[in-house]
Formats: sequence, C-alpha cells, structure tokens
Amino acid sequence: MQQVRKLNRLETKPVNRKRNVKILHLEADEDHVSLQNGTNTIVPLISVHEGVERNGKRGRCKNIHYISSYGIKAEDLWRTAAEWIYNTYETDSIERIYLHGDGASWIKKGMEELPNVRMVLDRYHLNKAVMEATSSHPKYRKKIFNALRNCDQKAFKDIVKTWLNETADTKKRTKIRQLKTYILNNWDGIQVYGEENCTGSCTEGHVSHVLSARLSSRPMGWSKPGLKAMAELRAFVCNGGKLEAAHISQKNERNRGRYTLSKKVLKKAAKQFEETAIESRGNIPILRQGKVIPLFGTLTLMKNGSIL
Repeated sequence: MQQVRKLNRLETKPVNRKRNVKILHLEADEDHVSLQNGTNTIVPLISVHEGVERNGKRGRCKNIHYISSYGIKAEDLWRTAAEWIYNTYETDSIERIYLHGDGASWIKKGMEELPNVRMVLDRYHLNKAVMEATSSHPKYRKKIFNALRNCDQKAFKDIVKTWLNETADTKKRTKIRQLKTYILNNWDGIQVYGEENCTGSCTEGHVSHVLSARLSSRPMGWSKPGLKAMAELRAFVCNGGKLEAAHISQKNERNRGRYTLSKKVLKKAAKQFEETAIESRGNIPILRQGKVIPLFGTLTLMKNGSIL
C-alpha cells in the first residue's frame, strides 16, 4: 500500500510519429467503488481507440489508450485526454471523434475540449433505461424501440403521452417521465446512429477489465489516496507501461528509520499503555474471594498500579 501511494509520473511514452486517422472513438464510463467510510464513489475511465478490428467472432480495439484517475475535476481529466490525442494524432486529419457514453454531465464536458466531436448514447445504457421503465408495461417496449430505431421523435412523444394517460400509479408515471427526459436530453446521441456510421461501443467491458477487476469486483473499502493511486496504476499497466524504480517517489528516503508522530497519536498510545499496564479489576484471584489478609493493602496497590 505504501509503495503504491508513492507512485508518480505514470505517463505513457509518446509515439515517435503522429498517426493519421479519419475516425477516432472515445468511450467514457465510471466504476462504482466503496470507500472506507461506508459511502460509494465513482472512478471515471476514458478509453481512446481507432475502431474495432474483428478476428472471427471476437473484436479488439485498435491502439487503445486508457485514462483514469480519482479526485480531479472532469475538465482536468478531459484536458489530459485531449493533450494525449493532440500529441498522438494529426488532428487536422481527424474528420470525426465519436464520444460514446451514457449521457452523464461529466462525459458531455469532453465535447468542450475535443475537435469535430459528436456524442453517441451507448446502446447498453439506452436499452437498460427502456427495459427498466417498461418492466410493468411491456407492450410499449417494442413501440419505443421502433421509434428510436427510426429516429422518430414525434412517434416517441405520442407513445409516452398515451402511456401516461393509461397509467394511474404515481411511481410508474415518474419512471415514464424520467425515461422521456433521459431520451430527449440525449436525442442527438440516438439520432447519430441513423445519420453516421458510428458503430457500437464496449464501455462496460473496458470498465470491468481496467477498474472493476481490481477496485470493486470483491468486497473492499478504499481510501481516497489509495483509490487515486490504484486507478492511475491500472490505466498505466493496461496501456503497456512497466513499473520502474524511477516511478517510486524517493522524497521520504532520507527519513528512513526516523518516525514523527502527531500529538493525537502520542496521546492515544499513552492511554493504551496506561490501560494495559494496570491490572484489570478482579484479575487477582485472592482479591475476588473477599477475604481480609495482611497483604490485602499491598495487592490492592499493585492492582491499581500505584507501586512497582
């Protein structure tokens, strides 16, 4: 744990020659991780690649690069991604950047930092939202999917209007409105499927492989410094990076063997020593019998730690 927290300068070496591509894909999602204080938090992950290469039934993202951290602003994370893109690709040759995600606000901030970018609503999250909302009204599921497939916003609104008129339950009506808001707010990310060849995405697979496999697949609680260090380390290693001695901070090496404790720690340690140094009540058998003997007073003083 101490060595992981000392890691710094985990930067992937830049390419010798910038690449020329017309299409670039960015996939953004987050992992839900438990902290030591009992609360949950998210760790973002940005995956940059040049498309999917097929090898039989299996696919592989071409020249993929991962970016992840914790405790930094979304703007700073996207600036890191943009800087890596500008240093790796000839941006003048990029005709389109597809930003795949679930439509979260931190993901949409990437559109402010990247050129020629268009948002693409991840089909996994879109299907999940529709399936959950129509769980009690499955007859509307196919109609909604057809409207979305045809990019027919008017048909979708008409379906929702009819659906609301037939639903009296307050909670179910709330779910319907939430689905409507979610889809309309991300309509451009749905419409792009019918207008451009943006293909699908595998955001969940990247999160599972890079982050969840270490951070949340097993019951564990993380500290904030440890979570930041491990998220950056996972991204670095998955990018093909190899840890070296230079990556470990040496700033504390000169103080090796000397420890500085805070007053709070010293006070707590003194209290613990004081409690363990005194005999616990009733630990001397003869005193538990209630008999008065000549050594009673001496033993009592020994029990209370008053004499050595």
